Amino acid sequence: MEIIIIGGSICGLLFGIICKGLGHSVQVLERWPTPFLSPRGAGIVLGESVESFFALFGGPLPLPSVRNSHRVFLDRRGGTLRRIERDQNTTSWELLYYSLRRLFDGLPSNDSGATATTSPGTSGARYRFGCEASSIALHEHGQIEVGLATPAKSTEAALADLVVAADGFNSTVRKIMLPGVVLDYAGYIALRGTVPERDLSDAVVSVCVGSIVFYNGPGIQAVAYAIPGPRGLSEPGDRLVNWVWYQNCPAGSDQDREMMTDIDGTVHRTTVPPGKLNQAVWSRQLRRAKTHLPPQFAEMMEKTAKPFVQKIMDAAVPKCAFRNGKVLLAGDAAFGLRPHTGSSTDQAAFQALKLAELLRGLIDIDQWESAVVHRGMELHRIGVQIGMECGLGSPSGLIVDIDSDIRAA
Repeated sequence: MEIIIIGGSICGLLFGIICKGLGHSVQVLERWPTPFLSPRGAGIVLGESVESFFALFGGPLPLPSVRNSHRVFLDRRGGTLRRIERDQNTTSWELLYYSLRRLFDGLPSNDSGATATTSPGTSGARYRFGCEASSIALHEHGQIEVGLATPAKSTEAALADLVVAADGFNSTVRKIMLPGVVLDYAGYIALRGTVPERDLSDAVVSVCVGSIVFYNGPGIQAVAYAIPGPRGLSEPGDRLVNWVWYQNCPAGSDQDREMMTDIDGTVHRTTVPPGKLNQAVWSRQLRRAKTHLPPQFAEMMEKTAKPFVQKIMDAAVPKCAFRNGKVLLAGDAAFGLRPHTGSSTDQAAFQALKLAELLRGLIDIDQWESAVVHRGMELHRIGVQIGMECGLGSPSGLIVDIDSDIRAA
């Protein structure tokens, strides 16, 4: 089959690798204007579906990761409240992305010049960057016609037997297929960053390396874990520690406007990228961390060079298959999961592995859609529940002010 995948980030690549591996001709369309996506600076928890994907389609090179044997819950003073045994591996967004690019199209370099719009690729795989889907229609011969906007500001059309929309939270395809489904702001943000392990004190490293660490306070959740360093280095001192601090940020508030306005005065809708956070805003967050977070988190933040901010958004669809099963919504385009679940990447891998079953004739499109929707709805529910239990998002209308006095846990 001719398969078009809209979106060339992790979800799109997972689907692309599987479709290519099953012998289909695959074209990935990515709106980003350069051959490689910009670094996201975030960690990823590797769930069972991701592990299964790499076992089946990952090739001979293992994905660099850090093994965590426990979940540790801290009190406000940094002491251990409880410790739960649970094996989970963690990696970085960059390492996963580049590993998937190697598997899909051979990780080409941008030797073709600034005007290039496609990678050389490998047999059956083509990665087109700077190319955005603008329309989806059923062609007269039964294929799906995808309208494309290219870097030259021209438009063209491509035909496919199957289209997978992996174009993220702000999915163009979801808006076309389900215009009534809107992307909702959950009412809180994630302040995030990474810091080299070698820059941290032994007291922080002893807690945060080898464990996934949590702190839950009123209107607050903080999480930290180690990930491999640059080029996949995972020896002591070479790793990074990834941290995230969830905090309420009411829509339209002064805090909202301040957090989402970068150093150049640009107001961002959902993400202020690494290195762009306003210094005055960051300084206030560092002071708040010393008051409201365990000392381990305050130290990690103080030693972070390029923090960034993401708004927590919700998206959930009632169905994922359209046009007689020839157009599929996948990943965040279908279910924008809250990061508390640590399941966004694993959701995408699960959906892609179920597609492999569909393409092999082991299940039909109704079974694929049922499995995907059921899992997505459950993970979405869990994410909302975790947020509510931490006082985040305040669905009752009660906003917990992070500047208010918070007693030590």
